Amino acid sequence: MESTAIWIYFGIGCGALALALISFMLGEFTDVVGDWLGDVLHLGDHSFETPKMFNTGSFLGFLAGFGFSGAITMAAFDTNAWVGAGGGIIGGTILGLVLGGFWYLLRRSEGTSGYTASQLTGLSGTVTESIQRDGVGKVQCEINGLPVWHTARSEGGEQIAKGQEVTITRAVGSTLFVSTKTIDKKGGI
Repeated sequence: MESTAIWIYFGIGCGALALALISFMLGEFTDVVGDWLGDVLHLGDHSFETPKMFNTGSFLGFLAGFGFSGAITMAAFDTNAWVGAGGGIIGGTILGLVLGGFWYLLRRSEGTSGYTASQLTGLSGTVTESIQRDGVGKVQCEINGLPVWHTARSEGGEQIAKGQEVTITRAVGSTLFVSTKTIDKKGGI
């Protein structure tokens, strides 16, 4: 029974670590999808940004740390599953804070220093990673003479191809909402 619990804890750690790596690789290094485990929760027409330190990285870091620490605690100290869970909570909290901090710094370095994403509203940009239907992609625009890139969603939920010129209609957190229609100087589309 105790051997089974060790493997269950180890499986939780491996699964969470795999999800963290897949999310990082797909979201940061490929053009397949945007941040599929991103830090903005989209519910219909509304979007909510998760708190800075309670992001995808901290959640997956906690699960991975919980699993690995629980397995190590049980195996190294020959304890039961409840003591392993206590070790898992301690290890999960530590790894969650470390990975959450890394995730936060990574998101923060996406070109948002020196301005706020809401200041980009009304500017034109170019889609650099295609925006999937009801999904995310990336947009490049220019502010203060410098190119910046942001995760972007289509305002109407439609797909927008790579290379398409768009207008930034609003920002939720660091995620931009864009439209292929132009905005007049009064703010209307």
